[in-house]
Amino acid sequence: MDEDSDEPTGEESNGTTGEESDETLGEESKGATGEESDETLGEESNGATGEESDETLGEESNGATGEEYNGVL
Repeated sequence: MDEDSDEPTGEESNGTTGEESDETLGEESKGATGEESDETLGEESNGATGEESDETLGEESNGATGEEYNGVL
């Protein structure tokens, strides 16, 4: 009797199996795996890794390292 019902099997129902649900797998969902999420990886997000963030590294930021800032050194 449940052959035509998606609820018991969850085959076509998002949230039950997670096969088609981004929130469960996180493959296309930002924040779950972090593969496409800048906030998680920080590869393209300033402040996370500091690779592209002047405030974190201070390489090109005056005041952080003081290397290029006249008045500190």
